Amino acid sequence: MPKFDMSKESLPKVSVIVPIYKTPLNYFKECMDSLYNQTMQNVEFILVFDGENKKLFSICETYKDKDERFKIFIQPHLGVSATRNFGIKQAKGEYITFVDADDILCSDILNEAYTFATKNSSDIIIWDCSIYNGVNAERRSIANYNIEHLSSEQKKDVLKSVISMKDPNWISTAGPWCKLYKKELLQETPFDSKFILRQDRILNIKLFSKNISVSYLHKNGYLYRIYNESAVRTFRPNLLQISLTFIDAMDEITGDFYPEGIGQEAFNSIWEAWHNSVLHPQNTAPLIQRISEFNKFFKRKTLKKYLNTIENYKNFHLSTKFELFFLKHGITISMWLHALMWYINKKLK
Repeated sequence: MPKFDMSKESLPKVSVIVPIYKTPLNYFKECMDSLYNQTMQNVEFILVFDGENKKLFSICETYKDKDERFKIFIQPHLGVSATRNFGIKQAKGEYITFVDADDILCSDILNEAYTFATKNSSDIIIWDCSIYNGVNAERRSIANYNIEHLSSEQKKDVLKSVISMKDPNWISTAGPWCKLYKKELLQETPFDSKFILRQDRILNIKLFSKNISVSYLHKNGYLYRIYNESAVRTFRPNLLQISLTFIDAMDEITGDFYPEGIGQEAFNSIWEAWHNSVLHPQNTAPLIQRISEFNKFFKRKTLKKYLNTIENYKNFHLSTKFELFFLKHGITISMWLHALMWYINKKLK
């Protein structure tokens, strides 16, 4: 592709914001290639470093030298929300989308999505995403046809998928990728920097709760990469508090809308915190201390309120049904037994 000179064109139609922190070089190059190969010319790629990274910065410079659609910024390490918000402030496009630095954007998606969005005067347009393991890609779709304007009920279904992620298509709805957002929406409702995790879901819960025009383009346009070094697998000692803050935020934003979905998310958050924090191999705190802190988690009224909304046990494993029953009644003995078995197995190895 020949070098593109943005100065010869009008303001960009779309701004693509890429937060950059720590990404394997080969995945990062694939991501940059996917941007470089975009058929839309009137677009800007806003690459925002969340702290310095000389190797990745050098790669970015090679793309900027041959294509003026690329713009590079460096921020102090403040987290992904602050990094994305910085990108929003720099954006000159009518619409904004986000790409993670290890993912792949299909070459013609921006052209098609922008055309569809402007035709329908959309505030947000969603398209399909595929979960990609480096070999196979599993596509997730909201529908098998284009929807120019989602109905009130269809928007509620999207909002439900962001809240609970029980719908397998949540990957296309919950994250900031696979969408074009009207810039004004994100200027009015930016990412909440107090959330270390799930800040993208909080954003979309806020936006999809508004009276806005949402469209759906039935096109596979984004490859969401999963691999062992993904951030979701990282040990986070404060995951319990992060999860509780998230549940409190959903309670505040949604009110009485879909409480059973928040209940499911509360239960999932408990188990995520249990395995990725309390019993994580990098947690060096004494086991008794870890369990004691975990027990405090259940004294919060918001958590108990939403656990009590879970009534459909049909799809749960038998052991999970017992655990949920105990948790709903504030009894954590099942967790203690689980921890004791884990501790014994660890000592026997």
